[in-house]
Amino acid sequence: MTNAILYEKEDAVKRIEYVKGLRLTEREYLRKIRKQMLKYHDNANGIFNSKIPAQQELMIYENYGYTNLKHYIINMLNDNVNYCNVLECKTHDEQIELTCKYLKDSCNLDYVLDLCNFASKIEDKWYIPVDMLINWVDCYMIQRELFMNYAVGDNPLLFASHYFDENVLFLIVPTDNTNQNLNNDMNTILKRYEKIVNVICNILNDLPEDRMIDDLFNMTDEQIEKNRLYIDKLEEDYEKLIEDNLEDE
Repeated sequence: MTNAILYEKEDAVKRIEYVKGLRLTEREYLRKIRKQMLKYHDNANGIFNSKIPAQQELMIYENYGYTNLKHYIINMLNDNVNYCNVLECKTHDEQIELTCKYLKDSCNLDYVLDLCNFASKIEDKWYIPVDMLINWVDCYMIQRELFMNYAVGDNPLLFASHYFDENVLFLIVPTDNTNQNLNNDMNTILKRYEKIVNVICNILNDLPEDRMIDDLFNMTDEQIEKNRLYIDKLEEDYEKLIEDNLEDE
């Protein structure tokens, strides 16, 4: 999550109602977004979410379908509202408590089923993108605590190698199923998701009291540069840790 794709809270709430109220057919949606792209070219914004490029929104549609696109955008906007609510908290403890509430509220079958619409299976593992988790991890800058402990080893919870160039993070769920059907693995996936949520909440609860959530609406150039250098150093350290683990095998 960055300030470039964030709505102010009131605008995000209105946008959720707007998206939920849209009754476009797939054909109407495609006509509308292609007209937008023809008119504004690279500056065209999405139909559902005007804070992301039309090309990005169209790519989600082409890869995952119209219904999944709409659910994805609504989840994104809900995360936007939740972030604004946490930002309104005045103290460290209030911020952490509310963040963990939102995280634990997501530990339900409906939400995880939404995530699984974007899952892929490689050999004996499911890789499930967890964008909402990335948002909270980024806002609190706890990538090091998470990646260096839970995205390495023989049975990692997360696959983080593409985080540094694509800002994507995957929940890893081992499976002995030989097909591409997730249904038989849903209980395992939900338990695995609950586990990583608890890990993140534990990390947040261990943060010192002067660690507050980043205010993405008012980030200074100095803070942006500081965060960038932090991530660059983490990438270097993380890659070295992965290499060391491979040598030990």
